[in-house]
Amino acid sequence: MRRLGVIIAQTIGEAFDDRTTTLNCRYELARKYGPRAYAFGLSQEGIYKLACQTPLSRFLGLIEVKSAAGPIMDVLLDVTEADPEPAVLACVKRDGMPAESGALLDAIVKHLGGSAIS
Repeated sequence: MRRLGVIIAQTIGEAFDDRTTTLNCRYELARKYGPRAYAFGLSQEGIYKLACQTPLSRFLGLIEVKSAAGPIMDVLLDVTEADPEPAVLACVKRDGMPAESGALLDAIVKHLGGSAIS
């Protein structure tokens, strides 16, 4: 999980030319992550996609990428898988990601799999 997180954080930091990009990896219950997502600034479609259309495992591997402006993106992993690359469930856009960066989110999702939630 951490190895994948380092690659994602480095890619985002280089894309935004931001040296303050940080990484936080942890495990979280899906039932706790879902209600927190309402405060992420997601669109109504994004909230619906996360809450109703994305099957989440009981425990999530959470890769959170932040900058000085705040959280940029979360990558949700199914921790019942042994290898993190095919276990990506979703990439969730957070408040700190600039609005014009939809192409970056799409490129990351295309590479990792899962779904883009913005």
